[in-house]
Amino acid sequence: MRNSAINMLCVLLAGFACAECVEVEGPKPTESSDHVRVVVTLAGKPLSGVRVGFYLQDSKRASSEGASDQNGVVITPKLNSGDYTLVATLDDEVESRVWVQVKGQGPTTTLKVDLAPQAHEAQRADGSPLRDRLQAFAGTVRDVSGAGVSNVRIRVIREGVQGKAAILRFTPDANGGFAADLPEGRYIAFFFSVGFRPEVIPFELTRGGSGDLHVALQVGAC
Repeated sequence: MRNSAINMLCVLLAGFACAECVEVEGPKPTESSDHVRVVVTLAGKPLSGVRVGFYLQDSKRASSEGASDQNGVVITPKLNSGDYTLVATLDDEVESRVWVQVKGQGPTTTLKVDLAPQAHEAQRADGSPLRDRLQAFAGTVRDVSGAGVSNVRIRVIREGVQGKAAILRFTPDANGGFAADLPEGRYIAFFFSVGFRPEVIPFELTRGGSGDLHVALQVGAC
């Protein structure tokens, strides 16, 4: 299966194009005209300052590059027909890839890319966003056996923050425990570890929140 044929949430490591990922859709191309408008969101909300590039298959040089504006929008120059990988990168850590098939001339095609689709799609029965409500951002990262996982990269992003969105970057202690001081508000936490599928958790910090956050990583990789 071609990497360009998969929409992915990835972590970028030195020397690797994509070391870990979550497949969010099947290997089908998104068809487009030669004029493309990209809308970048985080959990369904527009996000600015995200780098967006279109790469022809097997090419390491982008045919088109730009950064999303305050509305999360990037408008590309005219693209030649062919298969491209649309890469949207946030803070050199989290990225989403989409296989785009440019067919030729036509009206502008709008492509929507969400950097945290799990957080956006998770819903309670009443339709409100599924999230943990916590008094403080603290908890433990464990594997399926219940053992603590220490080799984890944690990224925390505040919802609604424009520009550079990653406000916390750290790792847990030797037993998988973590804690950080954050003001009240809504956030999305990303947990990455080699050999495990990334976990994306939307949460809210509030005085009436509950206790610790328990993160369970599932074994797997692309």
